[in-house]
Amino acid sequence: MTKFNNASSRIAIGIEYEGTHFKGFQKQKNISQTIQGQLEKALSKIADEKINTICSGRTDTGVHAFSQVIHFDTSKTRELEAWIKGGNSFLPKDIRILWAKEVDKEFHARFSAHSRTYRYLLRISKLPSALWNERSLWISEDLDINAIRRSSKLLIGEHVVAAISLDPRFSSNINAATEEDIPPTHGIAVTSDGYSLRFGFQSFVEPSTRSGRRFARPSAGATVVGVAA
Repeated sequence: MTKFNNASSRIAIGIEYEGTHFKGFQKQKNISQTIQGQLEKALSKIADEKINTICSGRTDTGVHAFSQVIHFDTSKTRELEAWIKGGNSFLPKDIRILWAKEVDKEFHARFSAHSRTYRYLLRISKLPSALWNERSLWISEDLDINAIRRSSKLLIGEHVVAAISLDPRFSSNINAATEEDIPPTHGIAVTSDGYSLRFGFQSFVEPSTRSGRRFARPSAGATVVGVAA
């Protein structure tokens, strides 16, 4: 097992979670049901000191993640397996630590990210699904998949979407949104198996802008598929 002997180490971890019962990622005062709040509480028990985490991108209420990168600093020496297995033992079953790795101090879960991928799932059926109820948007009518594919190409690039944003920073002032608030969309994949429709949005971060760009948070109904660093 790898151990750390430095006075202070930076650890990166990958997590997944089912966000249905959480009030988003970011910890909030007087609200215990957040991903960050639960994660920091578990990691602090393993470290026997207060742990503060930095995430690759915040998510809103009801958003799930398959592979989200987090980092934190600690003065304690722990085996990598302790962060994974020990951390999971203190986490609720709908949050899981998948891996842990020591990284250099220049690594930053948010600003070192090369890309972010978000997936939105529409379930097409005459009746709503019990199994997919919290992980998809139910559509009971037939959709023109080819028309959706054609129109989705218009979303590639950078767009200020303040007019339809639920973000309170922009809802009262459309001029408050700048290009730095909106992540550029470099690729969109629209796939269908006859029962569902998946939208995959991928954004790549240029090295020259990685330290300064702010990324919009995915809204409810989205899944954070992966954040590559």
